[in-house]
Amino acid sequence: LFGLTTSVLAQGQHVKGVWMANKFPLSAAINARPERFTIEELVANAEELLREQGGSAAREAIQVKQVAFYIERRLVDPPALDGTEPFFMRRHLLQLMAVQILRGFNLQLDEIGELVREVDDKNLKLLVDE
Repeated sequence: LFGLTTSVLAQGQHVKGVWMANKFPLSAAINARPERFTIEELVANAEELLREQGGSAAREAIQVKQVAFYIERRLVDPPALDGTEPFFMRRHLLQLMAVQILRGFNLQLDEIGELVREVDDKNLKLLVDE
């Protein structure tokens, strides 16, 4: 996470001023969501939470095919399987929201991937809450 702040600040972006404008901690709202989602529910929940938060991440609608692209680019983990049915969990929601927030800083997807890939849930929560 500290590399995230350094990387974004090195590009002349003021991260804290934007993220600290959140009206409530998103991680608390995420914890109140169901534990499992279809891809459509994942998108709807991410959009709703980002809209409540405000900021540039809320302006752009998220498409289901966009999530599939993020999975392919390893920005979001692949879904878990229940038999043959894929499902998404709160970690996926955190990842999707982190990607959308970071896109608001005009970072390239490769840069975002370096920031969110392999980050644990605790640090993803910090990222979306800052």
